[in-house]
Amino acid sequence: YPDAKSSGQLLGFAHHLLEAVPLVAAERALATALPTARRALTQLAFSDAVGLLERALAVLDAVEPNEQNHYELLLTLGEARCRAGFRERGKAACGKAAELARKLNDPERLARAAIIHGTEFTMGQHDGELIQLLEEARAALPSGDHPLKARVLARLAAARQPAPDPQGPIDMANEAIAMAR
Repeated sequence: YPDAKSSGQLLGFAHHLLEAVPLVAAERALATALPTARRALTQLAFSDAVGLLERALAVLDAVEPNEQNHYELLLTLGEARCRAGFRERGKAACGKAAELARKLNDPERLARAAIIHGTEFTMGQHDGELIQLLEEARAALPSGDHPLKARVLARLAAARQPAPDPQGPIDMANEAIAMAR
């Protein structure tokens, strides 16, 4: 980033690069947009991240698509939208990221999409789509201890509550804790 001193400058720089495509290589613009959006997320600038990522996806769609980049942009957009209060649109972006993960046959990417999909939830309500995605991610990950598997199990345990018999989700949560240690 050339002499950018603030997040606002970084966001402006990334936006200008995206607007300058095709005069600027799309790869350079996209390589700047994703880390800038992630930085905006860490600084709670969710709406800024959403705008930047939506523009980056439009640029990516206009040039030769790269499925790995598309996945990362979609997943980060899903997180940004959820955190900005656009929960349904965030879940939709995570669903598209999960589709790409399936296409790439990448269990870790599928697990990341499931975890981000479940970032925002309403206590006391079951989200069937979330539970199905978490179950799929759990089954796709390798057996044994794995950090993503622990996160998937923990999120799945919470998603299944309230349960008529809460012992199943409690056991799953305990398994996630043991795996994470």
